[in-house]
Amino acid sequence: MWGVALLVIVSLLGVLPQRVLPFDLDRLVGFVVFVGASVVIVLKRRGRWRRSVLDGPALALLAAGLLAIAGRAIAGSEFLRDSVLQYVSLATMALLALVIFQFFSTWRTVSWTLRVFTVTATAVALVSLLALVSGTRMLLVSGEEVRLVSGWGASNRLGGLYEQPNQFAAIMALALPTALVFQALSTTQVRRAFWTCAAGVIMAGLLISQARSAIVGVGLGAILLGVLLIRGGLLKSSSVVWGFVAIAFATWLSIQTGLASELTARLSWTRQVEIAAIDPSEDRLQIWRSALAVALSNPIGVAAEGSARIGADLGIEERSAHNVFLSYLVAYGFLGAAALIWLVWRQLAGLSLAALRAEGDAPRVIAAGLLAALVGFWVHNLAHSIIQWMAVWLYFACAAAVIRLSRASRSGHGVPAST
Repeated sequence: MWGVALLVIVSLLGVLPQRVLPFDLDRLVGFVVFVGASVVIVLKRRGRWRRSVLDGPALALLAAGLLAIAGRAIAGSEFLRDSVLQYVSLATMALLALVIFQFFSTWRTVSWTLRVFTVTATAVALVSLLALVSGTRMLLVSGEEVRLVSGWGASNRLGGLYEQPNQFAAIMALALPTALVFQALSTTQVRRAFWTCAAGVIMAGLLISQARSAIVGVGLGAILLGVLLIRGGLLKSSSVVWGFVAIAFATWLSIQTGLASELTARLSWTRQVEIAAIDPSEDRLQIWRSALAVALSNPIGVAAEGSARIGADLGIEERSAHNVFLSYLVAYGFLGAAALIWLVWRQLAGLSLAALRAEGDAPRVIAAGLLAALVGFWVHNLAHSIIQWMAVWLYFACAAAVIRLSRASRSGHGVPAST
């Protein structure tokens, strides 16, 4: 599992490995892990394959991609090369997640992987926030600039090591609930303080990213997490106190960055209306209408040609769909959109059952945390399209493993619920 941990870390570090090393470390580690895991499955496990909630949706999504690319090839699209590269990237991530899932055979393994994910996300946020507090908005890495803060949506927003605030917020949305879960499961004051600080750092990073959809999504996820813990009798008064400590720490840290005032202005619902009035191509409703029009005229999808088609409909060079479901509807047609909806349904339904019925308190708390995280993540993706990322698919694999382990424990064939 060290290879999986390294892949999580490398994937979450953003541009740093790419600028420091003369090769793509993300792809290299992914290739080594895939080959090594495949050999173990074939030789030691005799090809035995554990089914997961990822299998059907992932394979359907990849089939939809092949169909869309075939259509673009027949049409002689100038975007065919980009379409193939985009598809290969998605296929690599999805298949690697399916293979890695085979090794998530215990609660301890899944919990350890989620800890690596959360600690790395905390480190990414902490580096960015400390730089801002010290007055630095740009880092030099191997002589190249990494802009931690840049102008997005008419305001200065934290993009961290990714240089893109919505991508940054996506990882924070996934990591924050797991930090709160590990705080609740901590058995010592030192560990509880550590995870409380981690939650505060992640929360501050999320706020300063000013990603409204992520903030709303995390808020809804947090409410759901609280309801599930209260319903299961799992919410301790000490966890609530430490949660307020995390909020206070996040608020203080956000103020220290000097960007808190811009956050309150951006959270105003009139801001987007004002931006759309100045530039109609920024109007989300108009973008979604254009994306739907493109999709309806191309039922099997246009692959990587989507942004150009949407942009042409809006009278500009290109524009993303700003919605993950519309994005895949445009790219991979109705089959691709259906596969994505199927994936979301299987994740949320499976984790809901796990949070309510898994054997043992710790597994139910972990399942509830993952459910809250994915609710926040998918709400964020209603305004963006951020799933073509290895770190995200590894998180999906962890969620699928939690669902499988909870089912196994309920049927009496599970593994110890150790975390």
